[in-house]
Amino acid sequence: MKMVRLGILAGLAFLAVWLLPEFMPSGPAFDLDIAGQLTGGKLALGLVFVYLSGIGTSLTPCVYPLIPITLSVMGVKKGGSRLQNAGLGAAYVGGMILTYDAVGVSLIALHKTSGALLANPFVIVPIALLFVVLAMPMFGVFELNLPAGLQQRLNQVGGPGFLGSFSMGLVAGLVAAPCSGPVTALIAGIVSGTSNYALGTLLMTVYAIGIGTLFFVLATFSVQLPRSGAWMEGIKTVFGIALIALAMLYLKDAFPAARAAMASFSQAIAKVAIFAAAGVGIGVLLGALNRSFHGDGRDKALKGAGVALAIVGIFVRFAIPASAEAKPKETVATNVGNEPPQKSVFVGLEAGLKAAHDQHKPMLIDFGAEWCAACKELEAKTYPDPVVQKEAARFVLVKVDETDDTDANDALNKKYDVPGLPTVVFLDSNGELVKDAKLVGYEAPAKFAERMKKVQ
Repeated sequence: MKMVRLGILAGLAFLAVWLLPEFMPSGPAFDLDIAGQLTGGKLALGLVFVYLSGIGTSLTPCVYPLIPITLSVMGVKKGGSRLQNAGLGAAYVGGMILTYDAVGVSLIALHKTSGALLANPFVIVPIALLFVVLAMPMFGVFELNLPAGLQQRLNQVGGPGFLGSFSMGLVAGLVAAPCSGPVTALIAGIVSGTSNYALGTLLMTVYAIGIGTLFFVLATFSVQLPRSGAWMEGIKTVFGIALIALAMLYLKDAFPAARAAMASFSQAIAKVAIFAAAGVGIGVLLGALNRSFHGDGRDKALKGAGVALAIVGIFVRFAIPASAEAKPKETVATNVGNEPPQKSVFVGLEAGLKAAHDQHKPMLIDFGAEWCAACKELEAKTYPDPVVQKEAARFVLVKVDETDDTDANDALNKKYDVPGLPTVVFLDSNGELVKDAKLVGYEAPAKFAERMKKVQ
């Protein structure tokens, strides 16, 4: 029976790793146009992933056993008013949402003001190493605990009643930090890559709701929790694997040689994808989730091999789609009238300024970088669109590469008020900056074309 369950789990892991990247943004950093993605499936699956991560966090050994105690301190009583108990649970979840939303907004603000730092290996490497360190407690290499005195004070925050429940929710992330911290770092790594406050807040809200779902359900319906057990260690292992794979994705995006190596697989994405997913499935069969590093030598070896296969499989599967799109697709502009289509050519800033002045044309300046996944979305989805290309025919198109953090790029960022990448600024035909036309982040083709029409 155990082998049947393990086989089903391995099959589900294979399908998830094989299919999920086709519907979700790839890489550690991304930006989305929410309205555009609601019908495309990416946002929906992204929210499901984040919500399930929150559920998984609540099932870890640092959170799950504390749920009954937390509910008792909040004043949830068996046989009490269901409406009142639901209110207490909702207040607790509301406190968590506020805390996690504040974290998300802070990360996005940091990304907007210093996003170019993500191109610097001296910044990326420490971040990646931090993810690896946070993954170690997930594998039981060492314990990550708060000081006993601090934990005791945090447990005393709040008390019975709605205000007490809300206060407990505010500090819930700190109390459960030994297990929830690494998972929160995983979600925060995704959120920090977007310059969209609405999206980042939405992701963190859904994550907090995921963590609080069990608290709310148990408070409202007073159902019995399943016993704690070894299955919680399997959940921790899943998050540990994800953290190390995310660290590798960050490192890949920080070094041009690594990006080039991954891009070499672009001609065989389908074959590599299925082998990468199969590696994850085999890793689960070997014991990545059900074996322990605290067992005998055989258990340790099989779990280590399974974890390694799962990490490599996830890294390869999620890295290749982003790398395959790293080279901008050729764009073709359709001229106004019946003239034949002509290629859109992005030129350097100096040449663009001269051409715009001589030809009395408006100018589009695209600030991007090789490590910026949202920049790739603009290049792959927005710029090639026929409606956008029709507008582009009357512009001088300029691309500024900010892959490297240089003094010259810093000066341009200050001059054109570039808060993060991608940023697209527009100059009118008189060379004046059109402030209300500036775009930060990804935008769907139809909206982008409307934006361009405002510039004359």
